Amino acid sequence: MSTVNTPKRWKSMLVTFAVVFPTVELLNRGILPLLGDIPFLLHDVLAVASMCIVLTFALPWAMRLTHRWLVS
Repeated sequence: MSTVNTPKRWKSMLVTFAVVFPTVELLNRGILPLLGDIPFLLHDVLAVASMCIVLTFALPWAMRLTHRWLVS
């Protein structure tokens, strides 16, 4: 039977934070203010949609990039 190296949770949390935090900051301080005075609900929909895109594509890429460190 083979053993599977699973990432340590605290390391996975750090990689997730490293992807999510800059994205949230970029959205809240850079992109969404450029849209001006938009309705609150539309603001939230755009923010959540953007985060879904990042979590779908950038987070798996970051996990693959840091895989050796994650399982060490």
